[in-house]
Amino acid sequence: MKDLKAASDLFQANKRRLFQKSLAISFIFLTMIAFVVIYILWGDRAIDFFSDPLNVRNLVARHPLASRLL
Repeated sequence: MKDLKAASDLFQANKRRLFQKSLAISFIFLTMIAFVVIYILWGDRAIDFFSDPLNVRNLVARHPLASRLL
């Protein structure tokens, strides 16, 4: 019975690690897709906007949630 419990614990740990890895890869993939969509929609204007620190500070000051996304 102990072997079954140990195997079950190992399986759960591997399952949890796989979930965390897939979640991290999904987040990175969605972030990359978001930047591609932003570039397609706004082009060089978006790059110019985000490369100016003053614009980014003003954006974060107006929208506090933006600080979590940037």
